[in-house]
Amino acid sequence: MDQQRDKTRINHLPQEILEAIFDLHVNIHRESRFPLLLACRKWYNIATKYSTLWKVIALCCQSTLPPETVHCPNLDALALTINRTGRAHFELYLGESFSKLSLKDVQSFLDSIDKNWLSRCEALTVFPQEVGGYAPQELAATFFSCRLDSLQRLEIRHHGSWRKWEHILQPLMEQVDRSSLGFRDLRVRVMGYIKELNTSWITQNIYKRPNILKRITHVMLRNTFEPIPWSFFTNIDTIEVWCDEESHPLVKLDVPLVKILSLGGINNPGSMISTELWNQLTHLTLKDCIDEFGPFILDLPSLTSLGLIVCGLDLRYINAPKLEELIYRVDHSDAGSGLYHRLENDVPFTPRIIHIDVLASEYPKEDMYIFATKLPLWSKVEELHLKVIGEFPFLDFVVVDAISGVSPECCYPKLHSVTVLYPLVPEDEKDDPWSLKLDLIGEMAKILDRRNQNEDLDPFKKLEMGWYVEWGDDYIGSEWKVVEWDDCLGW
Repeated sequence: MDQQRDKTRINHLPQEILEAIFDLHVNIHRESRFPLLLACRKWYNIATKYSTLWKVIALCCQSTLPPETVHCPNLDALALTINRTGRAHFELYLGESFSKLSLKDVQSFLDSIDKNWLSRCEALTVFPQEVGGYAPQELAATFFSCRLDSLQRLEIRHHGSWRKWEHILQPLMEQVDRSSLGFRDLRVRVMGYIKELNTSWITQNIYKRPNILKRITHVMLRNTFEPIPWSFFTNIDTIEVWCDEESHPLVKLDVPLVKILSLGGINNPGSMISTELWNQLTHLTLKDCIDEFGPFILDLPSLTSLGLIVCGLDLRYINAPKLEELIYRVDHSDAGSGLYHRLENDVPFTPRIIHIDVLASEYPKEDMYIFATKLPLWSKVEELHLKVIGEFPFLDFVVVDAISGVSPECCYPKLHSVTVLYPLVPEDEKDDPWSLKLDLIGEMAKILDRRNQNEDLDPFKKLEMGWYVEWGDDYIGSEWKVVEWDDCLGW
């Protein structure tokens, strides 16, 4: 009787409240959509028409994708999901077995949905790795027969040791050329054994279309080998270039004078970019870069944000007087190797915001004492963001004491905001995951309690925990996203 009364009360909630609950259930707590569809007719009608639940869609994907993705194993499932998006915009991933679709099935799919369905796609990722035969020549022309009026971002992924799929890419780029007037963001990721890669069939389909290039404001190129016609990128403001060898024509770096630049896999970057570009950069990210021929000085007079990802650079030679934010991250395989000894030297910048990866270990590491050392680097830090990686996701006691303010020396005199990101605990009851999660929450509670007991320090303005998940494959590497937040000041 009580259950029936509770159910009646829930069903009398306004639709917008139920939608908010559904959004929390699916996109925040990452629970299945299907219980919402099976509960009752009212919930079914609301859930199937609530486009927020269906806005990230993947077709024929074996790869791991963002946690909110709706996975469609076939065209029937895709048609059902597309119809549930209503008139809303959506993101679409076309995966590995897309190339195996038959023309008959594609035509049947197109007959069952709105003929202008692709005009609502605002982000498209294509990686149809062909195995066991070629796709029909007409497949892409048929599938992409609809205009892509809303497309803003296109990502192309290809594994270099697999077959080319130019007959899919060309019709797609033709449709982008003639219909995607709001297109702004292009990303090309090529993976595989570097000496086997051939990317000209990809880049030629892009670079021969100046109408597309002049629309782009953000371009990311990973392991393409052909010279880039930068003169056609007349509106570009953000460039990401990832390579593995300096000898490639790509990395001559005769790039436009942008303010946001990311470089990867390039040795001695200081010698490969014009002084004029260095002078005006406001955001710079370097990945897998080393100073191969000894330390060189990077003069960055306008820089406000610097990201160093697995880099062997000597920070003492980076002159960035306006630096506000430092991001220092490591890959899992390289975590702990050469990270902290680079921070303990006096560096010529004192950023206000610092992001650092912390390799968690069951055994304390001497490197952790860098957090409890009074350094000029920490002197102006107001916001500290720590991302914990590893199988034992606890902050070392040295880190806890330092940011709590109980270390012998006051290392962070201006610190007022702390964010700690933890890997999401696996939901396996056999491992009793919630006890570990509660322990991590207790760690943050200890920080707050100790900080409040120190009368010499101002109380925190922000103390929060985030829980992140990782996904990825050999096409894109590891990516991660925070899926839960806990406000520790509310405890």
